[in-house]
Amino acid sequence: MTGSGDYGFYQRQQRWAFLVGVNRYDDANFKPLQFCVNDVKRLEEMLTRLGYRVTCLYDGHPEGKRPTIEAVEDALTVFCQTVGRDDLAFVHFACHGDTYEKPGADGKREKQPVLVMQNTYKNSYARRSLHVADLEAQLRSIGAKDVFLSLDACHVGVEIGRDASDPEFIQYLCQDSKGFTMLAGSTAQQQAQEWGAVQHGIYTYYLLKGLSGEAGHAKDKQVVTASSLQNYVFVELKAWRLQHGFLPQEPTRKTEGTGDPMLACWQGVEPIEVSVGNQVSSQSDRIGTRNQTNESISSTRRKFYEQQLDEKRKDLARVQRDLAGDNTQEEERRLNNRAEQLLDDIEELEQKLI
Repeated sequence: MTGSGDYGFYQRQQRWAFLVGVNRYDDANFKPLQFCVNDVKRLEEMLTRLGYRVTCLYDGHPEGKRPTIEAVEDALTVFCQTVGRDDLAFVHFACHGDTYEKPGADGKREKQPVLVMQNTYKNSYARRSLHVADLEAQLRSIGAKDVFLSLDACHVGVEIGRDASDPEFIQYLCQDSKGFTMLAGSTAQQQAQEWGAVQHGIYTYYLLKGLSGEAGHAKDKQVVTASSLQNYVFVELKAWRLQHGFLPQEPTRKTEGTGDPMLACWQGVEPIEVSVGNQVSSQSDRIGTRNQTNESISSTRRKFYEQQLDEKRKDLARVQRDLAGDNTQEEERRLNNRAEQLLDDIEELEQKLI
């Protein structure tokens, strides 16, 4: 990649990262996940290469930094006290997500998204989970120049994001940026998924690839900004879904403030390649979800749903083959509509089988 910008301000800025990955849970209601730890290990490697000072908590950490609610809250407090006003804070969670109802300001019960830590129990969300609203408030209280919050978990997305304007001059908007950006791996209604073939959460996989330089800004490919990363992840996730025929998963972004924070600058830094994870999986092509619990259904009904799902996937494969051929505009429109309907049907059946 080539670029012409001089980003001395990026080198001068202190950059901090706080990463949490949870594969195993004390409460048997939560399904074990496969690749959350791998997600944060690779992010730690990449962000360290980019000059971030990284705090990382995950299962099996060599220094015993387990992702319990107490350890995460304590480490997050220290992190927030350390980050300075002119600094950039990058925060990423890979874990189960869920929602629970609590009374709102008007007395009505409203759903609140939470992140499930290693020792969170299903009946103790109020006291022993990490509330996304509280996490946002704590990060805003830092007063840092830029805060980037990334969540790879179910049910924690925002309903709609607001993209930052495409910068005319990267250096100006990155240097003068100030604000809070949240990028969630799915919408509030969707499930965050894991992909055995790459041994990562699918959102974090494309986040890694984007940060590695593939999401380089149109004005300078050596620079990855919050908006260029979001756009890259959105396009790649949509292509992945259409190629493999799995559940819809669309990243959402919420932006407050001005400018477009620079998250990575590879000028003068040896790039890092994002490959598949180093764990061994006996189900290398399996798609899993970062949903909260197992729900039992009868074996007869499960078999029926599985048969329906198999038929829908075969139909989708036929439609995708037809789309690859020569079609009129009307035929392509009809096939795309059919593909969208089949994907919706597949999503509904997948939900029933969770």
